[in-house]
Amino acid sequence: SADTQSWNRVSGPGAWSPGKEADHVADALPLHLWFVRKSLGERAGSRPAIERATLTTDRSPAEVADRIRRERDTAVALVGQLTNEQLELPSNPPRGRHDRVAELLQSLVIGHLETHRRALDEALET
Repeated sequence: SADTQSWNRVSGPGAWSPGKEADHVADALPLHLWFVRKSLGERAGSRPAIERATLTTDRSPAEVADRIRRERDTAVALVGQLTNEQLELPSNPPRGRHDRVAELLQSLVIGHLETHRRALDEALET
């Protein structure tokens, strides 16, 4: 269908399709929250893996949207309960210039999502 074609349309060499951009957001949120949980001293399990090489997704727009909603709800619940003291905790493992939980959230969660929102907007405009 036309929707599926635009969902998995790759605009150029090495570019992700809009579907892959969205699917990556759903994959990345658990990884970013893993860093936050580790920094809080919570049992976080093994580090979530992210696949970056594939340029398209096998998931439908509805499946990806559902995954994003679930991950968003998890992130909102976690972030909403953080205290000022927790936001000041050092990042664990150390993340270079993102040395506190607040900076992890700003860069990895907010900044990363904004980067992919812009990429999706650009991909859908072409």
